[in-house]
Amino acid sequence: MKPNKELEDLWRHAPAQMPKCPKDESLACLVFRSGFHEVLCWNEYYQCWDDAEGDDFAFGKETELKWIPLEEDNDNIK
Repeated sequence: MKPNKELEDLWRHAPAQMPKCPKDESLACLVFRSGFHEVLCWNEYYQCWDDAEGDDFAFGKETELKWIPLEEDNDNIK
């Protein structure tokens, strides 16, 4: 499966472009990795991807994936 083409221009490529948010917060993102879409949370404090609930580790920040913030503020990019 490929990422949704309607969203193609919005995808950011990790680890080159990472989400940013206040140090004690997380940011919910639509993520595309290994042929699947899923919701993960970027954990700014621990610099890692957490599960959709934001409480369990999913991937380290070096993991290659595409992401789009689910919040309307698209300035969430480093």
